[in-house]
Amino acid sequence: MTWSTVQDILTSRRNGERSREHDHYLKGTVFCVECGRRLIVQHTRTKAGRVYEYFVCHRSRDTVCPQRKALPIAQVEQRVADLYRTIELNPAQRERIEQIVLVKLHRQQAVNDERLTQIAVEAQTIDANQAKLLEAYYAGAIPRELFLTHQRRLNAEQANLVREKAKMESNNADIRQRLCDALDLLQDAHATYTDAPVTVRKQLNRAIFAGIFLGPDPTQIRAELNEPFASITQPG
Repeated sequence: MTWSTVQDILTSRRNGERSREHDHYLKGTVFCVECGRRLIVQHTRTKAGRVYEYFVCHRSRDTVCPQRKALPIAQVEQRVADLYRTIELNPAQRERIEQIVLVKLHRQQAVNDERLTQIAVEAQTIDANQAKLLEAYYAGAIPRELFLTHQRRLNAEQANLVREKAKMESNNADIRQRLCDALDLLQDAHATYTDAPVTVRKQLNRAIFAGIFLGPDPTQIRAELNEPFASITQPG
């Protein structure tokens, strides 16, 4: 994939976070493994003028969180990059997951088709009831206020059916597209991420991960994935 293609896929998942001076592409993605609060950037300058950059827990100065150690930013960047190896898919895995999801979609489509048939019948019934209501009103069989009450009810029922039908007709197409986009991102995810410019890395992280929870020990790392990535990596 080209970077423009990757950015197109991710556009709908961007949350509009504003860029800030001294920002870092992992801000908003990495969290403290102990208390769950965001890790924030801290710059430390030595007497010689050298600047060291760290991620620190937002609660590191409180007694609430036991996590006190600063995490060197370069190490955090590498740990996140390595994390992509654990979620990437090879072509065989991609094909297997795609087939599993497509079978589920096929089953759901059968259910949807049955409901769409019911919707068509219900819509015809509403049309017939509207015609009878109008006929009764013009014949003077019901007062205007009662006519308007029934008309509003029937119009609301009809509108609900239209919305339900439109949603059901578009759902499978949307799911298929989201599946394809997600699989594109997860196939060779590590290479895609490590080769990406910083702006794309940030979008990838925010699209795929709900949060990456880190502690000072290399084993202290836990990732929570957004959908559909969580389901794709555990398709059973």
